Amino acid sequence: MPVENTNKALADSCSELYKIIGSDSLKPQPLKGLLQAKFGKTESDFIHSSGRSLSVLKLLELVECEMKLTSRLSEVIKNIAKYRVEADHKVLSTSSDKKNYCEEFELLCKQFASAANLFAEEVEARSDA
Repeated sequence: MPVENTNKALADSCSELYKIIGSDSLKPQPLKGLLQAKFGKTESDFIHSSGRSLSVLKLLELVECEMKLTSRLSEVIKNIAKYRVEADHKVLSTSSDKKNYCEEFELLCKQFASAANLFAEEVEARSDA
């Protein structure tokens, strides 16, 4: 939660949150395993046209696409990442304005939790099938 009601504090909080939920914390093997077991994908499906392996976020997007999810966990993660980039690469004002950045951060957390729960429920439903 931002310690001050400023855009900088929001960006810093999102940067810390991203360390927990972002691409560094996602593991590609479970996503690849799900894609192979439930959707018939092969290792060649995990290679970009450039010859490089798909990023873990791209693998997540592929799973979401195959499961036909409308609420995308990957989109929420990308949205949080935008704030992280601001925190790490831009000079942000520390002055406060009338906007409530704490509420904005809380909304981002709720969006993540909702999308993560939906994703988990869908994976669980497919595991039982």
